[in-house]
Amino acid sequence: MRLKELLSLLLSAVKTGFFNTPKGAVSSATLYSIIGTAKANNLIVEKYLIHLMNNLSEVNFIIDELLEKLMP
Repeated sequence: MRLKELLSLLLSAVKTGFFNTPKGAVSSATLYSIIGTAKANNLIVEKYLIHLMNNLSEVNFIIDELLEKLMP
């Protein structure tokens, strides 16, 4: 996923009021946490988000070691 596509997806979520729902609030908090962690580790946030989007579909979320490989 390219940055332009990612930003388009986020803008769409904002416009539809997605973040005003309980599930949206959790998603928003998760996104802010990911961005904060990337910044704290001196990563380029946009590149890290793109990296996550490109690789999360391949991860088995039950296996912690696979998720740890994606952490900064």
